[in-house]
Amino acid sequence: MEFYHGNLFIGESTDFSVSVVYNGEYNEDTGEAVLSDEAVPIRLQGTLGALMNGINEEMTLEEITENLSFENNKKADIEISEGGGTAYYVGNDYVQIRFDSDEDGEYDRKLLIVYDKSEVETVGSESVAWLEII
Repeated sequence: MEFYHGNLFIGESTDFSVSVVYNGEYNEDTGEAVLSDEAVPIRLQGTLGALMNGINEEMTLEEITENLSFENNKKADIEISEGGGTAYYVGNDYVQIRFDSDEDGEYDRKLLIVYDKSEVETVGSESVAWLEII
């Protein structure tokens, strides 16, 4: 586990191409971010293909949203967001998709995918992405 940025810490895996991000706390005595023993993961990050099983090719934003809208689940919600800046160190624009992974009618996951809106509206298995529990 190592310091990432802000109050975040990251655990890199040599076995998987997914990293685990934890939210640390600011220690006023030392003036540094610290990770408590009780810290829980806030997101997974890696390539879209590593985070979401079955994404092996380029997909339109509509296709990926449809794939996350399972039969009994609430329809996935998509939003293109601008101004990510250097928050994730990979791009300024990203797609945010909220979806219902447990079929209870409520959004419980958020998938963020780096997105270059100047290109064709597709994302692929190598797109940088984050999966968050909300």
